[in-house]
Amino acid sequence: MPSDQSARRFLLVMLIASLLAVGYVAWPIATALLSAAVLAVVLAPVQARLSRWLRGRRAISAGILVLAVVLDLVWSRIRARRAAAAGIPAGGP
Repeated sequence: MPSDQSARRFLLVMLIASLLAVGYVAWPIATALLSAAVLAVVLAPVQARLSRWLRGRRAISAGILVLAVVLDLVWSRIRARRAAAAGIPAGGP
């Protein structure tokens, strides 16, 4: 039967290995995860206010916010492409 200390050492090694594996998988999408976390924190009060305005319909308010963010991203991409086609640098005129 393994001793208590060897079992703890094994669990520590497994914990470190699993954290490294999660880091390896999450590294390519770290920027997107950070952006999502920032958006969630920034838009939480807006979602709460919209939910109160919609009489407690949190799913509808969340859907409206998702639609607004997606439309904002699409509109920003369209404006950037138009500016690039017109020869305007990324920083502005």
